[in-house]
Amino acid sequence: MTIAPRSARRRAAADPLVAIIEAGGVETSHSSSKSILRTEPQPWQARVEMGLSLRAISPFAVCAAWAPAPDRPDPVTTLLAGNAGRVKKLVPLRMARIAASPFAFLRGSAAVMAWDVAHAPSTGVSVVIGGDSHIDNFGLFGAPQGDVVIDLNDFDEVTVGPWEWDLKRLTASINVAGRANGFGRKARRKAVVECVEGYGWNLKRLRGIPVVDLWRRHTLASHLGEKGENLDRESKRALHKAVRTAKASDNKAALRKMTSVDAEGRRRFKIDRPDLTPVTGKVRDSVLKGLRSYLHTLAPERQYMLRRYHFVDVAEQ
Repeated sequence: MTIAPRSARRRAAADPLVAIIEAGGVETSHSSSKSILRTEPQPWQARVEMGLSLRAISPFAVCAAWAPAPDRPDPVTTLLAGNAGRVKKLVPLRMARIAASPFAFLRGSAAVMAWDVAHAPSTGVSVVIGGDSHIDNFGLFGAPQGDVVIDLNDFDEVTVGPWEWDLKRLTASINVAGRANGFGRKARRKAVVECVEGYGWNLKRLRGIPVVDLWRRHTLASHLGEKGENLDRESKRALHKAVRTAKASDNKAALRKMTSVDAEGRRRFKIDRPDLTPVTGKVRDSVLKGLRSYLHTLAPERQYMLRRYHFVDVAEQ
């Protein structure tokens, strides 16, 4: 087993924006590098050739030959360490949910897989990754414009790291989820292969889209067939049902489901222990303080919209 040498990592991490993120900062007028807007990016063909050369560092066969490292920490110990800083009374509930099935364990143990992929071969090409891109974090969501988009959800593990990490977590989750649902080895392999093929197809498609168009682009549910695949009748029926559910799952539906109006005409969360519990005192004040701080990080037009709301109630889920 080999790890990409530092020289390969340096070549791959030449983007100054990525360097700023890796340093823990954000792009501001004080931290801008003089090279930004002045340095011409490498042509696509040069990038392709560089990427192909990295296969000598991390060939496909080496990636397939993974085995637990001798000094690998105990997964349960790693998982328990992740409880530090959490609300103590909710930790037993979290652990019970993680222990429910192998797929539930995979979902709740991103730190375990993070250690594994960090010690596996890597091409050294660093990008902004989701960090927890298992299949259950993808779904159909209603966009503010009224469209239904398919996208990744849950961004609290976002970081800068090798692009392979997201893809490995996604394909591993497909295999584990397929096993949990009774699919055989052949069917699970087919699903994983199609996932990787789709990933590669999208990379090739997106590289030809202008930056501005790419920035604004969303994958609409109505465009799921643009790769050319032919969905069977059952898959189409499931897809259409998921789209209808996503369209109905808007803010108004959540408001009706999770809140009620009290005797004084004010909205309050419907307490449903242990899933939804009230928050009072210093914790409630801290949440309000955090929301105020968050408001100042938003673009001016979003601040203007949110200032038309006021603080009503807090609950933890």
